[in-house]
Amino acid sequence: MTTSPPDHSRSRAILVGTAEYEHLAAVPAAGNSLARMRAVLTGALCGWPDDRLSVFVNEQRPGSLPDRMTELYQDVDDVALFYYVGHGQVAPTPGGDTLCLGLTGSRVEPSRRKSTSLAFDDIAYALWHSPARTKIVILDCCYAGLAGRLADTEVLDLTRAAGACTLAASGEFATAWYETDDELTRPQTYFTKYFLDVLESGIPGAGRGLPLESIFRRAAAGLVRDGKPQPTSSAAHHASRLVFAANPAHVDKPDLTISQSVYDRIVAHVHAGYPAVVCGMGIGPHGSDRASRVLPMTNLVARSPAGHEEESDFSWEMDPRELVPMYREMEASGEELLIVYHSRPDGDALLSRIDIQYGGVGHHFVIVAVDTQGRIEFRSYRITDTRVREEEVRVVPSYDA
Repeated sequence: MTTSPPDHSRSRAILVGTAEYEHLAAVPAAGNSLARMRAVLTGALCGWPDDRLSVFVNEQRPGSLPDRMTELYQDVDDVALFYYVGHGQVAPTPGGDTLCLGLTGSRVEPSRRKSTSLAFDDIAYALWHSPARTKIVILDCCYAGLAGRLADTEVLDLTRAAGACTLAASGEFATAWYETDDELTRPQTYFTKYFLDVLESGIPGAGRGLPLESIFRRAAAGLVRDGKPQPTSSAAHHASRLVFAANPAHVDKPDLTISQSVYDRIVAHVHAGYPAVVCGMGIGPHGSDRASRVLPMTNLVARSPAGHEEESDFSWEMDPRELVPMYREMEASGEELLIVYHSRPDGDALLSRIDIQYGGVGHHFVIVAVDTQGRIEFRSYRITDTRVREEEVRVVPSYDA
């Protein structure tokens, strides 16, 4: 596997972990999970430079920590990542329940939880003010799902670039678990363990890079399978598709093999939409690289905006309101995204600058050109962090043939 990790020279990760408490039960596994997360982020798969990580361990009280985080995220124009492992508490406020992340001196009394802990709304504030294109929150604590609800208004909807994503070890009012086996010398919290296990082992059949959503889906499936709390996630725009790590299980598959029925459905969608640009996805079982279903999507734009430097380009953008339930359906059915396609009316099936910028990595990118006579040109490409390559398309009667 020769894939290089993502470039994080213009990113910033803040890691906060608390294992020792004065007024809460200790979480000894938190320190081990924090250390492992740090090691993996700075390792060969993720490639974060040491000087782009800021780690806070067993902080006593919030004090100036929210301001320090706000300042640290100011020099970021790529990815701003926040990770926390420890105790989560629910604090009642006039605006409703809010999530508080435990620090060494955090109190258990409801009236003192927010003032003695790291309030998630302070994290949201720091991220909201960051110029980062993509904002990622990973929370391994009880009640972490509350952050998704807060982020819907405080971080996610206010992000106007690649977007933001929150991964939570538990639901809004559910607990997160950690290993308690006395024979373990370095117990971990379960969510971080499963997440990093997937990242380090890779996903067979996936692309060279592992998108955040793919890692989360496989970790979540493993947690549920093993009777652990079900994690939750929320995302805006395309942040969950961020390539988070190189895939150690990747094996190059230079060609697109597609069944006749899937091919016919894509072509039928292109014909039906002509002369407008249509777009959609092909999905199939995890690790199969065989699309079994075609999902036509709504294209929010029709053509390039006036003044675009490539006037002959046609634009496409899938409707995020359709993407969210689609990804949930895939997660529930054990499927993954394998093909992204769009049409090119009265043009050539060649990649444009827009395609390369927004086509995404880790899947087949198909362009279907169609003209006034209904003639079709069907071409597929692979877009990676380092190169763009056209694939040979092989249409078979069925995948069993």
